[in-house]
Amino acid sequence: MEKCEGIVIRTTNYRESDKIVVIYSREYGKIGLVARGAKKTKSRLAAVTQLFTNGVFTFYPNRGLGTLQQGEAIASFSSIQTDIFLTAYATYACELLDKATEEQQASEPLYNPFLSNYSSYR
Repeated sequence: MEKCEGIVIRTTNYRESDKIVVIYSREYGKIGLVARGAKKTKSRLAAVTQLFTNGVFTFYPNRGLGTLQQGEAIASFSSIQTDIFLTAYATYACELLDKATEEQQASEPLYNPFLSNYSSYR
């Protein structure tokens, strides 16, 4: 079991109640995780698997997609989600980060400025 701090840069619905979440972390870089039951209303993973959420994530790594076990939100950046222009810019930045990085290639010099740009929108 591994633990890291990261930000959710992409989410995809999977099956009836699951989500695939891509997290960019300081320690591991880009990680793809399956969050089982995250689409259920009473799920403990529902809040922490929202786009732009910064948190501490506990997961089981795997060759393909790992499994998200637990998450604790540090910041949700809700002001970004309420402004359509900020949402568009943040989504674009997340897509750039997603396309420009490889799986599990950690880059602290890339993570710190990416997160600091969002910190002013808490």
